[in-house]
Amino acid sequence: YEDNPTYEDRGRANTSWETSLRSADETPEALLSCVDAFRTETSLLSLIVIRGDELLLEEYFIGGRVDGSHNVHSASKGMLGALIGIAIDEGLIEGIDQPIIELLPEATDWERDSRLSSLTVFHLLNMTAGFMWTEDETEYEIIEEELDWVGAILGLPLVAAPGEQFEYCTGATHLLSALLNEVTSSG
Repeated sequence: YEDNPTYEDRGRANTSWETSLRSADETPEALLSCVDAFRTETSLLSLIVIRGDELLLEEYFIGGRVDGSHNVHSASKGMLGALIGIAIDEGLIEGIDQPIIELLPEATDWERDSRLSSLTVFHLLNMTAGFMWTEDETEYEIIEEELDWVGAILGLPLVAAPGEQFEYCTGATHLLSALLNEVTSSG
């Protein structure tokens, strides 16, 4: 990936968390073993554990710090997974096996490929949607120029039936965000 600049907070970092565990003596052994394991990782910048409104653990590694940020490619995929779980818990989505056609019925011509009707939330979450996708190329050369990104992604040819093969696909992430927008803004 491209080198992205680091943002510096310059003194405005949020330091208002109330720390539950004040010393290593009070920190559970499991958390301390995580810190030890993560110290050997060459790409991990921080480990922050929060329970409720309490900060249990905050450690920084290899130049990471509370007042700086770093580009965290693909973090949206994990965050969207958590939001999908919340939407399921709140009854906005039936479950991970719910077909996308039920959530975005007007988004594309679902009949253009009979395999599209079997596309589910699960396939988007685990990137087995089956779309013809080449990361970085498809989004920048095809999708980015379209006015309707959801329709453009759903309009891509399928190279496999949903669930048959993994393909890292930021398009699946965009579809998850679109369906979350749909289920949270309706009604």
